Amino acid sequence: MKKSIKYISLFLAYIIMTVTFLNACEFNKDESKPEDSNSTISNNESITSNTISTMESNTSIDNSQDTSSETTSEEESTVSEVSEPSEPPIVQDTDLHGLTIQECNEYFNNSAFIGDSIAVGLKARVQAKLLSDSNYFANPLFLCSESYGFYNALKENSSLHPTYNGEQMPVWDAIAEAKVSKVFIMLGLNDFAGSYATTGISNAEKLINKILEKSPDVEIIITSTSYYVREGEKPDLGRTNEVTRECNELMLQFCNDNGYDYIDISTCLTDDEGYLISEYSPDHYVHLYYQYYDRWIEIFRGYAADKILGQYQNIKTMLLGSDK
Repeated sequence: MKKSIKYISLFLAYIIMTVTFLNACEFNKDESKPEDSNSTISNNESITSNTISTMESNTSIDNSQDTSSETTSEEESTVSEVSEPSEPPIVQDTDLHGLTIQECNEYFNNSAFIGDSIAVGLKARVQAKLLSDSNYFANPLFLCSESYGFYNALKENSSLHPTYNGEQMPVWDAIAEAKVSKVFIMLGLNDFAGSYATTGISNAEKLINKILEKSPDVEIIITSTSYYVREGEKPDLGRTNEVTRECNELMLQFCNDNGYDYIDISTCLTDDEGYLISEYSPDHYVHLYYQYYDRWIEIFRGYAADKILGQYQNIKTMLLGSDK
């Protein structure tokens, strides 16, 4: 009887061990992956990797938002550089910054150029070049006259007023009738001389006010006054580069104070000492050979590009050696 119980116990133990072993094998079989599912695993890993990458990216964004007040000194420097206005340029920009010549030329549509004999030369160059090259420049209204200046422009009945539609009239009347949107003033050569040179700035302000009274929405732009060839200076008449340069600087500051654009068209034609290069002038005085007006056209186009892109700044100074 005891032997029977013993055998029964052993048999039951054997059955229990067998069942346990089979269950363990079935569990391992469920946990393993079939050999032909390797591609699925790879895809799943790729998806998981992309998901993790996206989560890390989102986490990085969230962290930057949560810790915006904890910027590094390098980040603070970058923010400061963006928020503060950049330094004014030393020289006039001629880069088109990716814009086309035609786009920049079109900026001068519906514009008027007021000027003296120097501007008369610009008018002649532009109109002659447009006959053979329609992309040379725009075709603005030129209100120019020999010996014109701020002083005689203010006189109601001056014999020097330019004509518009065949009629001689003050420039503020011509501008109002033409309904232009931009006015480029190229005067000063006949004002910035002698002991009364600086009164030219006061007369310039008066002329601008008269223009704005008739055409309050026009944009005013002032260009620098041309310099003299070294041997062309006339110190006894106060016609020197020193006087002109000082007046150009005063005009630049006047524009800065009143929100007008100022364009330096003079420096590009001078030597290292600030004199108009003699070979550029037929009278070895102050006037230009026509081909050198092309330099001005490049400057005007560069100005237009900066205006179109909303990044124009007046140059820093008209004084020689002031590069700080």
